[in-house]
Amino acid sequence: MPFDAPPAPTSKPEIPVRLPQSHLNNCRVIEHRDLLLEHLPTGGSVAELGVLAGDFSEKILRTCQPRQLFLIDVFDSVDWPERQRFNPQTHEQFIRNRFADEIQRYQVVLKRGLSWERMSQLPDCSFDWIYIDADHRYDGVKKDLDVSSQKVKEGGLLVMNDYIYHDYLADVEYGVVHAVNEFCVNEGWEVIFLALNEKMFNDVVLKKL
Repeated sequence: MPFDAPPAPTSKPEIPVRLPQSHLNNCRVIEHRDLLLEHLPTGGSVAELGVLAGDFSEKILRTCQPRQLFLIDVFDSVDWPERQRFNPQTHEQFIRNRFADEIQRYQVVLKRGLSWERMSQLPDCSFDWIYIDADHRYDGVKKDLDVSSQKVKEGGLLVMNDYIYHDYLADVEYGVVHAVNEFCVNEGWEVIFLALNEKMFNDVVLKKL
């Protein structure tokens, strides 16, 4: 989903690093991120960085049925303008109410704070896959990628939301493409799925080469 607040200036470079073909040879195109969930591991340990209203969290629970899902967010956002289900003061409580049953049985765990800081406190090599949809600025995405790559198991996946250079709806530049491409080239990861979005706020799934 498009980021709901214009980001501050960032140190991202002017032009993204180009992904070599060797990082794309195993890539499949999927119609939408909802269908992408059908291709991700089920029954394991998952983290979602950037939750907003928990709409996609609910789809993760329903489709992938993770043993445990960590929801990590600063929980101080407003809802989509057309929904207005919560405000910055009620954001966390909205999520707690929505997933009350799952929280009670420890299937869902909430962690409030900056995504890379909260992820750094969790055990290494403990997640089957991580969905990253938090800070869309280059520096923030880079931090999320660096720490999350340490937290997935061998063969684990990193799923990046909003793989787009410019949010034309809010007229804001994102650092997602820059950070993802650099990470793949510098750290040896490949793109194995591209999930399209009707407004081109696409998702990519990364796996270690």
